[in-house]
Amino acid sequence: MMSAAQKPKLSPEIQLLLRQANVAPEHAETQLRERAAFQMREYLRVLNYHLQRECQGPGGEPSEQLQIEHLLRAIHYSELQSATLGCAGA
Repeated sequence: MMSAAQKPKLSPEIQLLLRQANVAPEHAETQLRERAAFQMREYLRVLNYHLQRECQGPGGEPSEQLQIEHLLRAIHYSELQSATLGCAGA
């Protein structure tokens, strides 16, 4: 449990949103981390599905080269999206 000195300083707007979502402020960070972990697992599941489905070589067997190319495109796309979102938020 956090002491009063350790509690994060949340703006009144954030506190209102947490109350509306029925989330105790002291649990907000934990829930945020859990949600981020869930979203990352879902992203990886979908990426893995696409790799298995789209990266087949001649004869239908998985192609390691196609998987690597697909992963590199996905990473590049994610970096572009992050850069775009970072610029939009600034």
